[in-house]
Amino acid sequence: MILKRFYLKNFRNYEECSIVPAEELNLVVGPNGWGKSNLLEGIFLISVGRDPWGAELKELVRFGESDALVRGEWEKRNMVELRINKSGSKEIILNEKRLHRLSTLVGLFPSSIAGPQEVELVVGSPKVRRRLLDLHLSQISREYLESLTRYQKYLKGRNQLLKGIREGTKPIGGELYIETWDEKLVEEGAKILTLRRKFLEALTPVASQIYRELSGEPLTLTLQYEATVKDGDTHEIAKTFLRLLKKNREREVELGETIVGPHRDDFQVFLGERALRVYGSWGECRSASLAIILGISHLLAEKYETSPVIILDDCFANLDNTRMKNLLQLIRGFGQVFASTPTYTTSLLEASGKIFRLAGPGRIEEEK
Repeated sequence: MILKRFYLKNFRNYEECSIVPAEELNLVVGPNGWGKSNLLEGIFLISVGRDPWGAELKELVRFGESDALVRGEWEKRNMVELRINKSGSKEIILNEKRLHRLSTLVGLFPSSIAGPQEVELVVGSPKVRRRLLDLHLSQISREYLESLTRYQKYLKGRNQLLKGIREGTKPIGGELYIETWDEKLVEEGAKILTLRRKFLEALTPVASQIYRELSGEPLTLTLQYEATVKDGDTHEIAKTFLRLLKKNREREVELGETIVGPHRDDFQVFLGERALRVYGSWGECRSASLAIILGISHLLAEKYETSPVIILDDCFANLDNTRMKNLLQLIRGFGQVFASTPTYTTSLLEASGKIFRLAGPGRIEEEK
């Protein structure tokens, strides 16, 4: 998949920006705080319609402006526009037609992304890893996207009811309402958990091979899912999930939230027999995180029979020469790549199709 043209208006710190990317590596260069990450954030946004870092949409509108526009022209003359109001509302336009469901866009223009905090995939909070799963697995599996959408809706409704019971504002028959939410939640939650496990099983050998190529170390990388509900098939998971919801109901009423389910799950990364979260060096964790992102890109390419756009935000920082060269060699095997860096080395310059330099905050120019 190739992004032919990209345009921003009143987005983050950009008043206006227009670029024509190369079909291979596009390097975005400039000091921190000038807008490199904002540009890459916008590219991912028009790919899946969601912010990669979980920012509220109203935060994306430039200060003092009423709305923002992000536009991308993909290959085969596909045009996507995302219009964002400062109230946080959005409108997605695909080829001059308004999309009523975000899910219509997801998967049309597959992308994977790793940010400056990509090492957080290994050592950060479970929320970071769940978001990684949701953003990328939603592009691979329509079933996952639809189950996740319903699950989040049911979870919100159940949590509101739990808070109502706690505060004494519950409707008549509140306990029966809870059981209704339970049934809906476990049905979708069991599907989500099953699909996540299958995804990690498929990702593990791919990411492990990429780790070896990136690091030059003959070690095995393993991704192990950690669920609040025990293993089993989808039916068994649903039964266990329902039992846990009933068991924890009193505690959940006290807290006003649901404490078991895939929204609380995690996965752990092992190198050999070592849990990297506990025993990994900074370099190992960074390399493992990059291997996971590139592994996901490989699975996206298999799914759609076309290379996804790969977005690497400040991922070259502090890599030694060997890993830098290995990473550049790996991304050459994909298609279009956008990567940001405060400065560039000779190897980065030689590998780049185009270089876009920040001439000031929110001001970008193509380097000739």
